[in-house]
Amino acid sequence: FMSSLLHQRSMIDAPKSLRREKHSEATGQDGETVATGPVIDVLAKPQHPYTQALLAALPDAAPKGQRLTAIKGQIPPPFEEITGCDFAPRCPKAMAVCQSQSPPHRVIASRSRTCHLDETDV
Repeated sequence: FMSSLLHQRSMIDAPKSLRREKHSEATGQDGETVATGPVIDVLAKPQHPYTQALLAALPDAAPKGQRLTAIKGQIPPPFEEITGCDFAPRCPKAMAVCQSQSPPHRVIASRSRTCHLDETDV
């Protein structure tokens, strides 16, 4: 499962010329990077809620014969100004601070993420 998932994910994100050399992964949402790090770490142990939701929605993530997981909620229109985290309205881990303040970008070891969850050590 994981090797297929890693292959699917890298094929989606990497230009053809870079597919064999891809060593890091970045997850972006609404034009902003929300998580980066070594590809195996980001995909095997996703820490950002958006990355977790994307991976759960991949076809290989659903048991055969069951529906795919969808990211709940509506994507806001691109021209709508959002206060706080862009993913907060659809994030299952959103807290009050997510609605009112943009999350900080943090680098932790070889990975980075933009999320308020880091403030609570969840």
